[in-house]
Amino acid sequence: FFSSRRRHTRLQGDWSSDVCSSDLWVSLLIRRPFTLDYARQRVDPALWSDPRFLRVNRHLTAAWGLAFTINALLAYGKMRHLWIAPLVYELLSYGCLIGTALFTSWYPGHVKRRARAQA
Repeated sequence: FFSSRRRHTRLQGDWSSDVCSSDLWVSLLIRRPFTLDYARQRVDPALWSDPRFLRVNRHLTAAWGLAFTINALLAYGKMRHLWIAPLVYELLSYGCLIGTALFTSWYPGHVKRRARAQA
């Protein structure tokens, strides 16, 4: 019982990364980036149709899509005991998510600063 429950939990974690990455990639395909609704909560409505605002959200959504895709691949590798030790999979997974979170915090300000410098 406990063994099958542990396996179910592990598979559920793999499945959630797959679903998240799929949702993010589909949102880009339909030209409605996943991050758009969250960004609109923090940005003046006058900027919502600005091409730069939309581009930043496409880039952020792509970054998160890539992060969740990588995490799904890492989870699969860990589950199948491929290539590297389980701890390394965990470290890579967390590193990927932390790196993407840092990029999410940095990138919008970077784009804004670059636009000011060019103006």
